[in-house]
Amino acid sequence: MKRRPSKLFYFIHFYPTTALLALCAIMLGSCYGKFVMSDKELQAYYQTHHPKPSFHHYDTMGRSIFYAHSGNHDLPLLIFLHGAPGRWYGYIDYLSDSFLLQHFQMISVDRPGYGYSGEGIAETSISCQAEYLQPIIERFSHVPIILIGRSYGGPIASFVTAMNQSKVKALLLISNAADPRLEKFWWFSKPVQSKLGKLLLRKSINVSSDEKFSHQNELQQMLPRWQQITQPTIVLQGGKDIIINPYNGKFTDSMLVNAPHEYIFLPQNGHLISNESPRLIKECLMELLLNISKG
Repeated sequence: MKRRPSKLFYFIHFYPTTALLALCAIMLGSCYGKFVMSDKELQAYYQTHHPKPSFHHYDTMGRSIFYAHSGNHDLPLLIFLHGAPGRWYGYIDYLSDSFLLQHFQMISVDRPGYGYSGEGIAETSISCQAEYLQPIIERFSHVPIILIGRSYGGPIASFVTAMNQSKVKALLLISNAADPRLEKFWWFSKPVQSKLGKLLLRKSINVSSDEKFSHQNELQQMLPRWQQITQPTIVLQGGKDIIINPYNGKFTDSMLVNAPHEYIFLPQNGHLISNESPRLIKECLMELLLNISKG
């Protein structure tokens, strides 16, 4: 007796595009879910991790930007920029780190399009993303500022640094997605960017996809900006990075022609170096602080 094909078989056979997008939604939702914290989880986290940061909004260029702040306002400032997708709490352990709080105050931002900074409304321009952050730079310009950019946040941090020669004192780039020739696409990238894909997926993934499909052109436009960076910079790149091409690290190293900088290649690290090697991150930040003090 022949077994009848399942309903799933018929669905895949007659609606292959929809089935593919449903698979993308399940995969991306599952992967991204590992990096999402609910309000309840955040409350539980701060039951055992102190101090809890203060939370702020400011309005600029028709948008509301959200950030978390911790530490003494008189200390040098670290500004953390996440990748795509991401949220301010991607750096949550740093904001409550007792060692860092002895030396720095810290801000972690929801970049435009993510979280409480207009989730779902993408801003694909690197220069506009930098402009949205300028009010923070102006407000805290009374202290030395160090920018930390990870992945897609790296070029934005670099752009802000180039714009603020006297206010931003140093830069740390982690897994910097910077080379327009190396923009990485996957088999699911185009389905995710389709109209149906945008209906099925989280807002933050849609914003991330919008950024990805504009990123190559944005990085091309940014090429002249690299030589405008003159501040001390450290570049960290993992050799086992599967999210961006590891050669992005070497590219960044080659573009910082006017900045005293150090390129550190980590053959055993992946993309999330800030999660994998927090001690190294803190050592780099202290090294940059020392460079600022000498300057």
